[in-house]
Formats: sequence, structure tokens, C-alpha cells
Amino acid sequence: MRKLVFLLLLFVPFLINANPSFLLAQYIPQAFIKNLSIVNITYNGSEYTLFYSNLTPYFLLNNTGFVTNYTKIFYIIKPFILSKAISYANFSSLNNNMLKFINSSQAAINDCLRETGLDNGYTCTLSNHCQSCQSVPVCSIALYKTDGPTGPLGRGIMQFESQYSNLTTNLTNFYSAIALVNYSNIAIELNRINHAFANIYNITFSMPANPLFSPGPNITNQQIATCNYYTNISSAPWYCVALGFCGNTQGMLTFNYTILNNTKKELNYINSLPLTDSQIGSLAMHVVYEYDTYVEPKIIKQKTNELNTILNTTLFGYGKIVNESTLLLTSLNNKTLANALNKLEENYSILTTNYLFINLTQMNKTIYKLFENVTKLYNELSTTYNNTLRLANNNTVKMLYFELNGNNNSKLAYLGFEQQALLRNISNGSINLIFSRLSNISSSLNTLHTTNNQLLDFVKYFNRGFIIFMANKTGFSYKDNIALVPFYSSLFSFFMWLILIGIVYAIYLILKLHHRIIHNKKVYRNWHILFAILFIIAIVYAIIVYAIAYNANHTTYLNEVINAINNSQYVAVGITNTSYAQFSCAKDLLNRLNNIDKKAILIKINTYTCSVGNETLDINSCLNFYAQHQIPLIELVDSNNNSISLYNFYGTSIVYYANYSTMNSCYISDLI
Repeated sequence: MRKLVFLLLLFVPFLINANPSFLLAQYIPQAFIKNLSIVNITYNGSEYTLFYSNLTPYFLLNNTGFVTNYTKIFYIIKPFILSKAISYANFSSLNNNMLKFINSSQAAINDCLRETGLDNGYTCTLSNHCQSCQSVPVCSIALYKTDGPTGPLGRGIMQFESQYSNLTTNLTNFYSAIALVNYSNIAIELNRINHAFANIYNITFSMPANPLFSPGPNITNQQIATCNYYTNISSAPWYCVALGFCGNTQGMLTFNYTILNNTKKELNYINSLPLTDSQIGSLAMHVVYEYDTYVEPKIIKQKTNELNTILNTTLFGYGKIVNESTLLLTSLNNKTLANALNKLEENYSILTTNYLFINLTQMNKTIYKLFENVTKLYNELSTTYNNTLRLANNNTVKMLYFELNGNNNSKLAYLGFEQQALLRNISNGSINLIFSRLSNISSSLNTLHTTNNQLLDFVKYFNRGFIIFMANKTGFSYKDNIALVPFYSSLFSFFMWLILIGIVYAIYLILKLHHRIIHNKKVYRNWHILFAILFIIAIVYAIIVYAIAYNANHTTYLNEVINAINNSQYVAVGITNTSYAQFSCAKDLLNRLNNIDKKAILIKINTYTCSVGNETLDINSCLNFYAQHQIPLIELVDSNNNSISLYNFYGTSIVYYANYSTMNSCYISDLI
């Protein structure tokens, strides 16, 4: 099977019409071309140029290039090859040589026909007792002296009659086929000639081996000596019972085999000429072979270089734009981009699979326009889509911000449901319309606000130092210290009130010592009532502080955490796993913190320890350290349930629980 079949060569066509040798010389040595003959052939209204030598064609060209299709070549060259081959075939000489060959033995054959009575129109068979022989007295006498029709003479006459009949028939066919041969029936008649000649050849070699004739010089004395061993003449070889009844003067039948062998050589030459479809088909295949050998490799190299130039220049980045467009179309249903991408991929397939058959210059122009169109459509759609996702992400961050700050406004829930519905329909809806509606949601979110709990801020500010002091001195675990925060806060507040009461009491004593206070029961009673009220206030205040601290231990708003981060020089980012999503989110957080001039610390946290660089601490020492030094900690935890846990009293912490997708989105980074 051919490795490639080329229909056209698509360059320098104007040179082919002027000089086909010019194009051929680009691939074939000039010395070789000079040994070729040229003929112009018209086929189905088109002009072709055939380069050939003797009867062997080498290259076929038309006005656009090389013709390499086997079937087409066959039909184009057949008339020319056939007509030229017929002119080389000398059928007249073949006919004359056969006549000479038969005439060389015709006298002996005619004599035998006459002697056996076969020329009288009679036949010789067992059923008619060899009637032809009995019609000739001499033959009849000899027949009965040699055991009748079943004897050597009778059997010889029957054999001779059959061979002569076959010889006559095949000679008739031979001469008839030669007389009828022409351009349209050459294959059929040549087959008849060959068949007849083969029969004539075999018959003329077997005819002399007949008891009617004497043995020729080819029968040796040794062979004749073996005849004594045959007791039954019917089983003896012919030469043992040879009668020499007819033939030439020696009783032999001889043919001029020199003439016959010359005739065979002449017929073999004619047979070697391309006169049949199979022979012409072989010549057509030779044209294909010559093209494959000399021209095709150079064209492949040239076309491959042209293809690589297109792929490396015009289509540089093809794979990237196709992959990105395909990925974008999995999220968006955009017929314009999809159709443009399909056209580009179809033409790319044609280019890379059929580059040997097409006009690469024209294809380069076509595919460049398609590539530019897809790139433009992708960039426009991708920009809008990314802006839409970015806006949706910003809206989500705003919603999280308000929710984490305790804003349970019904409008916030409505906006959340509206955005969710828009994003669910993003693959089928108009991306521009969705972007517009998301912009409206963003504007609505900007109208919401949060409130600050100033009393809680006061409690935290006033009590935090004492809480840290107690946590440091007691040596409790991190969780125990958090649990004791309300107690520490209440105790410190009560102590402060006791100190205040002590100050008031000291003032009372000073005033009393300097007789600034009237000494009577009513004044004493009022002072006692004052101290009682102050003590009650101390107890009530301690209880209120406990309640506020207890509530703050369980409910913290994002604003408080962000304020803590803003007021801290350092921020720790803790990862609990080495998953790609956690690592990616941690990287985003570190970049965000560095951008707001914070010194970010990456720590690894597990159940029992945490580590920073090469230093490892037990988990309680680690968490207590960050809490006591008021370094905010943002901890990332893989979880099937997405949530954010906030704390801002004994230290500041954010625990971001998220599945892979949400962790990868890293909303926590946008909240800071």
C-alpha cells in the first residue's frame, strides 16, 4: 500500500504550463531527465505531459502538478502505451514464421493423410473398423497383417487423425486471431494466439512419436534394444512397433524446430509488450513508484516545514486557547464562541491531517482569521465571566461579613437567595445581564451596616490584661483559660470596685479625722448606706461583667476580630493539613497580610503540637503563647461542613472550616 497519494502540487503552476521539465528538475537530476522522452496527452478535455523511456512511463504531470492517483494514471497513459506497443508487435512476421514452420512438414503430413485414406473424408475408429484405411488397398492389407484396428497401424492412424485435427484447429485459431487483432481486442486475441501456439507446440512435438512413422534420430539403439522385453506389442513403446508406413522417404515425420523456436521467441517478445490491462497497470504503478521515490520525500519535507511554520507562528498558543475556551464553555453556554471554536478545530484538523494535499498559503490565511476570532471572543467572554465571578465573590464576602457581625436583616437573606439563583443559572443565562443584576445586589449590600458594642469593648479593654496575667500564672490549658475568662473578668471588676470602696472609705476617715463630718446618727447612717450601695454596685457590676464576658466567650463579631488584627503587628496562620486547598488558602492569607503590613507567621497545628519552622511546642503552650501575646490566629481546618468560628477575648482566633471547594475559594482571605 502506498504511504501517501498526492492529488495536486500547489506551487509554481504557471511554470508547469510553460515547461514541465522545469518542475521535474526540482526533484530529478537533469541528466536523468535528458534520457526521457516527452509526449503530450489529452484525456477528458485536459492536457497531460508524460515523461517516458521506450515503453516505460516515469512521471505524469498536468497544469497543476504531478498526477499520482493510480487509477487516473492508468486511464490517461493506456491509449498511448497501447498504441505504441502494438506498433512494436510484428504479428505479420509471427504469422509468416508459423506458415514456414508448418510447410516444413506439410509434404510428409499430406502423404500420411493420403496413405491412410484420411484425405478421402473417411475416419478411422474401432466402430467402423478404420474405414479410412480400408478405402486404400495398401493400407487395408497392412491393417490386417498388423492385427487390424487394434494393432499398431490402426492405433497409429487413430492417433494421427486426432492430432492432425487438433493441429488444424489450433492453426486456424492462430491465424484467425492474428488476422483479427486490433487496438480494442488486443488482450483477447493475444490470449487466443498464446493458447493456440502452446497447443501447436505440444502437438508437433508429439506427432512424430507414432507407429505410422519410423523412429527419428532422437530414438537411440539402446531404447530399441529394450523392445525385446515386451511380449505384448500393445504395451510396447511406439518405436518398438514403428512401421514407417508414411512420412518422408525415410518414413519419418520431421518439423523444423528452429523456425518454431524463433516463432516462440517472437511471441515472447510480443507478450512482453504492455498490451494487456495488467501490464499497463504495472506501468501506472511504476509512475506512482517513481513519484514516491524521487518527488514525494522532498514535497513532504517542504510541506512539513510549511506546516511547522504555521503551527509555530500563526497558531502559536493554539492548544492554550482551545483548552481555555473549552473549559469556559463548560461553565457558560455561548453559541458564538462554541461555533467559532468548532470551525477553528475543524480547520486545524484539516491542516494537520491533509497538509500534504492542500494549499497551505490559503489555509494559513483562513485559519489565522479563525484563530484571531476565537481569541477575541474568548478574551471578551472570559473577562466578563471572571468579572462576574469576582463580583459574586465580593458579594459573598460582604454577606459573610454582615452575617459574622450579627446582622440578621431579612434583606441580607433575600439578596443571598437572589445571588444564588443567578449563579445557578450562569451556564444558560446572559452573562451580561447576570453581571448587571449582581452589581445591583452589590449596591444593595452597601446600604447595610453593623453596630459596635461599646460596653463589650470597654470590658475587654479593661479586663484583658488581668486575664492574661491570671492565665500566665495559673498554668491552665488554653481551653481552661478560655472557660475561666468570665470568672477572671468578674473577679477583676469586683476587685476594682473594692479598691474604689476602699478609696471612698479612706476619704471618709480623713474627713472624720479632720472633723469635716458632723458626728451624729443620721450622718453615720448615710455613710453606711453609701458604702452598702457601693458594695452592691460592685457585686452587680461583677455579675454584669461576668455575663458580658460569658456572652463574649460564645458570641464574637467579625469587626472585633478584624480590629484585633489591625491592632496587632503579628498574625499567625495555622494549617492542619497539607492539602492543596489549605496550602493555597494559606498562601493567599500570607500575601494579604503582608500587603497590609502585617508580619505573617505560618504554623502547623495538629492534635498535640504546633510548630513554627524547626521549633515545636505542645498545643496548649503554643495557643496560650499567641493568646497572651495578643497575636491573632487564623486556623484552617478541612471539614465537610462549611463554617467560620470567631473568638476575641483571651486572644483572637478565627477557625475556618471548609470543604475542598470552599477552602480553595478562601473567602476568609477576602474577609480580612
